[in-house]
Amino acid sequence: TTLTAASVSARNDVNEAPPTSSAPRLLIVSPVAPVPEGVGGVYLRDLCLMYPADRLAFAILPGIGSGPWPEALRTAPRAVLDAVPERGFNRWGRKVQETTRGLFDRYVDMQHLPKLVDQIAAFAAQTKPDLMWVPLAGPTMINTAGALPSRLGVPMITTVWDPPDYALSHYWGIRGHA
Repeated sequence: TTLTAASVSARNDVNEAPPTSSAPRLLIVSPVAPVPEGVGGVYLRDLCLMYPADRLAFAILPGIGSGPWPEALRTAPRAVLDAVPERGFNRWGRKVQETTRGLFDRYVDMQHLPKLVDQIAAFAAQTKPDLMWVPLAGPTMINTAGALPSRLGVPMITTVWDPPDYALSHYWGIRGHA
């Protein structure tokens, strides 16, 4: 499958009726919505506005980013996924959070991620994507992405939003430099 980005002159927020496209039907599984709040939301919004809106569907985790969806994307199919805990046992302090991270991750892997993959698969069955895009931002997207291509039966593309040394130290307590 070939994925082509259009120039700014072909943006969906500029053309009132974008041309019918043979672009692949794209399912975006994201921790943020394409809204004008936050770096990730603005980045996702701007990229999505360059793609034919009738070929997009969104499965979005709640909690990061709010605000109005761009007019061109308001009719795109979307599902708000169930929230998945990411921070660990935060209320008892950083030391407890760091030392119990492995246990917390196993809990999330067993209790939350299978349900999340089921939700995404059900939405994909409705929207019938040809391709999926999963921005790898945070443990939920990182840990879910590996199961999706075989479960959905479609190829996946990813984008790493944060440098790995941020995620490794922030979520998993792994320190050091590449």
